[in-house]
Amino acid sequence: MAAATQFLQNSESDTKIAILLTDGYHNDGTDPAEAMPRAQQAGIRFYTAAIVPPSQNNARTIATHPLGEVARETGGQFFVASDGDGLRSLYAQIDRFETTQFRQTRSAVYQNLFPWFAGSALAILIAAGPYRAFCRRSLS
Repeated sequence: MAAATQFLQNSESDTKIAILLTDGYHNDGTDPAEAMPRAQQAGIRFYTAAIVPPSQNNARTIATHPLGEVARETGGQFFVASDGDGLRSLYAQIDRFETTQFRQTRSAVYQNLFPWFAGSALAILIAAGPYRAFCRRSLS
């Protein structure tokens, strides 16, 4: 969460969102409760998702999970998923919530390599004539 906040805080975009997908356990780094005020100040909306076993995918988990507070406090939403279908569903919901369109310009530089291949093929054909003559002489 702290890394996403640091990355997005200087963005000039009107909408700043981050999706935090986790097993739900805080193992390392900045505590989400400490990073949350910086995210709020930067205007970053966090959509948080905990991947939990099916037995824990219930209303109690959703109501008491710490990532739920992060999502609520930053204007996002908290999700719980237990499998691939659940993940697809939560990403589809986020896609419906965040409809900002953007344009991206792509450019590519192409280099024509045909002359190199054609030149190599021509060199092989030219060298093949004397080589055949040499092979015929040495066999005779």
